[in-house]
Amino acid sequence: MVERSASDPSARAPGPSGRPDLWAGVMFAAIGAAGLYLMRGYEMGTAARMGAGYVPRLVCWGLVALGSVIALRGFSAEREEEDGVAWRPLAFVSLAIVAFGLMVERTGLVAAAAGLIGLGALAGRDVRPLETLTLGAALIAGSVLVFVWCLGLSLPIWPEF
Repeated sequence: MVERSASDPSARAPGPSGRPDLWAGVMFAAIGAAGLYLMRGYEMGTAARMGAGYVPRLVCWGLVALGSVIALRGFSAEREEEDGVAWRPLAFVSLAIVAFGLMVERTGLVAAAAGLIGLGALAGRDVRPLETLTLGAALIAGSVLVFVWCLGLSLPIWPEF
Protein backbone atom coordinates (compact mmCIF):
# COMPACT_ATOMS: atom_id res chain seq x y z
CA MET A 1 0.00 0.00 0.00
CA VAL A 2 1.35 3.41 -1.04
CA GLU A 3 1.19 6.22 1.49
CA ARG A 4 0.59 9.74 0.25
CA SER A 5 1.62 12.90 2.01
CA ALA A 6 -0.80 15.70 2.83
CA SER A 7 0.86 17.94 0.23
CA ASP A 8 0.10 15.45 -2.55
CA PRO A 9 -2.87 16.83 -4.57
CA SER A 10 -4.35 13.38 -5.06
CA ALA A 11 -4.43 12.82 -1.29
CA ARG A 12 -6.91 15.65 -0.67
CA ALA A 13 -10.59 14.96 -0.36
CA PRO A 14 -12.58 15.41 -3.56
CA GLY A 15 -14.63 18.56 -3.85
CA PRO A 16 -14.82 21.95 -5.51
CA SER A 17 -11.89 23.54 -3.65
CA GLY A 18 -9.07 24.47 -6.02
CA ARG A 19 -11.40 24.81 -9.01
CA PRO A 20 -12.03 28.53 -9.59
CA ASP A 21 -13.89 27.99 -12.88
CA LEU A 22 -16.44 25.88 -11.08
CA TRP A 23 -17.19 28.67 -8.62
CA ALA A 24 -17.23 31.33 -11.34
CA GLY A 25 -19.76 29.28 -13.29
CA VAL A 26 -21.92 28.76 -10.23
CA MET A 27 -21.80 32.51 -9.56
CA PHE A 28 -22.87 33.39 -13.14
CA ALA A 29 -25.68 30.84 -13.08
CA ALA A 30 -26.87 32.06 -9.66
CA ILE A 31 -26.93 35.71 -10.80
CA GLY A 32 -28.89 34.70 -13.90
CA ALA A 33 -31.33 32.63 -11.86
CA ALA A 34 -31.81 35.47 -9.37
CA GLY A 35 -32.51 37.85 -12.26
CA LEU A 36 -35.07 35.47 -13.72
CA TYR A 37 -36.76 35.21 -10.32
CA LEU A 38 -36.80 38.98 -9.76
CA MET A 39 -38.28 39.77 -13.18
CA ARG A 40 -40.96 37.11 -13.14
CA GLY A 41 -43.68 39.78 -13.10
CA TYR A 42 -42.40 41.73 -16.11
CA GLU A 43 -44.27 41.46 -19.38
CA MET A 44 -42.36 39.32 -21.92
CA GLY A 45 -44.05 40.42 -25.13
CA THR A 46 -43.04 39.06 -28.54
CA ALA A 47 -40.02 39.51 -30.77
CA ALA A 48 -41.95 42.06 -32.83
CA ARG A 49 -43.35 43.91 -29.80
CA MET A 50 -40.98 43.41 -26.88
CA GLY A 51 -42.15 43.93 -23.35
CA ALA A 52 -40.12 45.29 -20.44
CA GLY A 53 -38.84 41.82 -19.51
CA TYR A 54 -37.84 40.58 -22.97
CA VAL A 55 -34.16 41.59 -23.18
CA PRO A 56 -33.37 41.22 -19.45
CA ARG A 57 -34.84 37.71 -19.55
CA LEU A 58 -32.66 36.83 -22.57
CA VAL A 59 -29.58 38.17 -20.77
CA CYS A 60 -30.40 36.17 -17.63
CA TRP A 61 -30.91 32.96 -19.62
CA GLY A 62 -27.57 33.67 -21.31
CA LEU A 63 -25.93 34.02 -17.88
CA VAL A 64 -27.45 30.74 -16.72
CA ALA A 65 -26.24 28.97 -19.88
CA LEU A 66 -22.76 30.53 -19.72
CA GLY A 67 -22.46 29.73 -16.01
CA SER A 68 -23.50 26.14 -16.59
CA VAL A 69 -20.90 25.64 -19.32
CA ILE A 70 -18.14 27.26 -17.25
CA ALA A 71 -19.11 25.24 -14.16
CA LEU A 72 -19.10 21.95 -16.10
CA ARG A 73 -15.68 22.75 -17.57
CA GLY A 74 -14.39 23.74 -14.13
CA PHE A 75 -15.72 20.58 -12.53
CA SER A 76 -13.98 18.37 -15.07
CA ALA A 77 -10.70 20.34 -15.01
CA GLU A 78 -7.67 19.39 -12.97
CA ARG A 79 -7.32 20.94 -9.58
CA GLU A 80 -5.21 24.05 -9.26
CA GLU A 81 -2.91 24.64 -6.35
CA GLU A 82 -4.40 27.31 -4.12
CA ASP A 83 -2.15 30.31 -3.58
CA GLY A 84 -4.35 32.15 -1.12
CA VAL A 85 -6.09 35.49 -1.46
CA ALA A 86 -4.40 38.24 -3.47
CA TRP A 87 -5.04 41.08 -1.03
CA ARG A 88 -3.29 43.87 -2.92
CA PRO A 89 -5.48 43.75 -6.06
CA LEU A 90 -8.60 43.21 -3.97
CA ALA A 91 -7.87 46.23 -1.79
CA PHE A 92 -6.77 48.65 -4.53
CA VAL A 93 -9.53 47.80 -7.01
CA SER A 94 -12.17 48.11 -4.27
CA LEU A 95 -10.65 51.38 -3.09
CA ALA A 96 -10.56 52.71 -6.66
CA ILE A 97 -14.26 51.97 -7.21
CA VAL A 98 -15.30 53.56 -3.91
CA ALA A 99 -13.10 56.61 -4.58
CA PHE A 100 -14.64 57.04 -8.04
CA GLY A 101 -18.15 56.93 -6.59
CA LEU A 102 -17.27 59.53 -3.95
CA MET A 103 -15.36 61.81 -6.34
CA VAL A 104 -17.47 61.90 -9.51
CA GLU A 105 -20.06 64.42 -8.25
CA ARG A 106 -17.52 66.69 -6.53
CA THR A 107 -14.50 66.66 -8.84
CA GLY A 108 -16.04 65.82 -12.20
CA LEU A 109 -15.79 62.81 -14.47
CA VAL A 110 -12.25 63.51 -15.69
CA ALA A 111 -10.66 63.75 -12.22
CA ALA A 112 -12.70 60.85 -10.82
CA ALA A 113 -11.78 58.60 -13.75
CA ALA A 114 -8.12 59.61 -13.40
CA GLY A 115 -8.26 58.66 -9.72
CA LEU A 116 -9.92 55.36 -10.59
CA ILE A 117 -7.22 54.55 -13.13
CA GLY A 118 -4.38 55.62 -10.83
CA LEU A 119 -5.60 53.62 -7.84
CA GLY A 120 -6.50 50.66 -10.04
CA ALA A 121 -3.02 50.66 -11.53
CA LEU A 122 -1.54 50.24 -8.06
CA ALA A 123 -3.22 46.83 -7.87
CA GLY A 124 -0.64 45.38 -10.26
CA ARG A 125 2.99 44.77 -9.44
CA ASP A 126 4.47 45.54 -12.87
CA VAL A 127 2.76 48.81 -13.82
CA ARG A 128 3.93 50.51 -17.01
CA PRO A 129 3.40 54.25 -16.48
CA LEU A 130 3.37 55.26 -20.16
CA GLU A 131 0.83 52.59 -21.07
CA THR A 132 -1.30 53.44 -18.04
CA LEU A 133 -1.33 57.14 -18.95
CA THR A 134 -2.08 56.49 -22.62
CA LEU A 135 -4.88 54.01 -22.01
CA GLY A 136 -6.20 56.14 -19.14
CA ALA A 137 -6.44 59.21 -21.36
CA ALA A 138 -8.29 57.17 -23.99
CA LEU A 139 -10.65 55.78 -21.34
CA ILE A 140 -11.37 59.23 -19.94
CA ALA A 141 -12.01 60.69 -23.40
CA GLY A 142 -14.28 57.76 -24.28
CA SER A 143 -16.18 58.10 -20.99
CA VAL A 144 -16.83 61.80 -21.57
CA LEU A 145 -17.85 61.15 -25.17
CA VAL A 146 -20.25 58.30 -24.36
CA PHE A 147 -21.76 59.32 -21.02
CA VAL A 148 -21.88 63.11 -21.26
CA TRP A 149 -22.21 63.89 -24.95
CA CYS A 150 -23.90 60.81 -26.47
CA LEU A 151 -26.15 59.74 -23.58
CA GLY A 152 -26.61 63.25 -22.20
CA LEU A 153 -26.04 62.32 -18.54
CA SER A 154 -25.77 65.32 -16.26
CA LEU A 155 -22.31 64.47 -14.96
CA PRO A 156 -19.91 67.34 -14.40
CA ILE A 157 -16.84 66.96 -16.62
CA TRP A 158 -14.58 69.27 -14.63
CA PRO A 159 -14.76 70.42 -11.01
CA GLU A 160 -16.54 73.70 -10.42
CA PHE A 161 -14.50 76.23 -8.49
